Amino acid sequence: MTDPRIAVLATLDTKLEEARYVAEQIRRHGGVPIVVNIGTDDVEDELVSVTQQEVRAHAEPDDTSEPKARLMRSAAIGARALLRAKITAGQIDAVIAIGGGQGSWISSTALRDLPVGFPRLLVSTAGRDVGQYTKFADLTNVFSITDVAGLNPLLTRVLSTAAAGIVGMARSTAWREALPDGLTAMTVYGITTPGARLIMKELDAAGIQTVAFHSNGVGGPTMEQQIASGTFRAVLDWSITEVADDVVGGVCAVGPGRLTNAPRLGLPQVIVPGGVDVVNFGAPDTIPAHLRGRLTHAHTPEATLLRTNAEENVEIATLVADRIRHTRAPIRIIVPLGGFSSLSEAGQALSDPEADRAFLTTLKTQLNDHPLITVSSVDAPINSPEFAAHVAGSFLALVHSTTNGDN
Repeated sequence: MTDPRIAVLATLDTKLEEARYVAEQIRRHGGVPIVVNIGTDDVEDELVSVTQQEVRAHAEPDDTSEPKARLMRSAAIGARALLRAKITAGQIDAVIAIGGGQGSWISSTALRDLPVGFPRLLVSTAGRDVGQYTKFADLTNVFSITDVAGLNPLLTRVLSTAAAGIVGMARSTAWREALPDGLTAMTVYGITTPGARLIMKELDAAGIQTVAFHSNGVGGPTMEQQIASGTFRAVLDWSITEVADDVVGGVCAVGPGRLTNAPRLGLPQVIVPGGVDVVNFGAPDTIPAHLRGRLTHAHTPEATLLRTNAEENVEIATLVADRIRHTRAPIRIIVPLGGFSSLSEAGQALSDPEADRAFLTTLKTQLNDHPLITVSSVDAPINSPEFAAHVAGSFLALVHSTTNGDN
């Protein structure tokens, strides 16, 4: 392999010396730095490979925001477009970015939507709050320890290690390999996992490879992002517990994007209300006062699951219907009336058949006349072989019918 070419992103009007140091360390470890200025002003220096004007030339005009926000957004969008073009052309093998608050925002916005597995590393002043930048991407973060405001013995240690790391990461070629055709996205949740394993085994035997996402407030949005990027051919949303948190106010709430991308893009989808019987909270004392006294289950000492009631399940079902009713492809919703998780099966602590049926009844009322959506139920618990076999058969029939153009 030739020496890896590594883009170095920084606001050079404020981080020139730090970027110079990173570039030197990249050379020391056998890489070729390509320094990209994402700052607000151009910098006259031999270090610069791509000027900020060249970066902004890749962004769409924006007259809708304040000048500072407009500059930051154009730098981020321009850098993202520039990097994508260079990746496609085979001109870079990795990216490292350094920044404080503004630089981290610009860099992370540019880096999040690059191909899965593409080596990218952000050295940022955001330690515990780095999630605001990485969000749902495989973007590696290194905490700068000190402010990125001039070189010092602590920062140079961090930057040296980060530079060595990105050179090593750049030698990986795994991200260049094409993903298999026909991948299926699937959500899984701890108390729906036994059934998920059964159905994954059945789909695998039929030649359908699934990629599982943990519905814990991160997995669902990550799956949605990957659906939007074109990774998947179909979706089996087995565990939509995050939507219950959206309605009731649990810690795994994810906001309005959940359940929206498959319908928008026209991907065939099966939805199972796995985990809709619970809402996620932390330790028992974190449950809001107005919800205390309800049925709960201690999943761990720091994770308490609150049973949803019939009224909440009506709201959850209404939300689900609203998010999917504009679908461009067929959707099958299959409800396990024997329990939405291992905790609500007959005889278990959170069993409430009336609440479960309220979810089903509401969906049928909301979507009864929809030409592309069918709502059905099976009188079995979600983790039973009977239910897994039924869903597997329905999913395979749906994928087969859409592949052959018969909706």
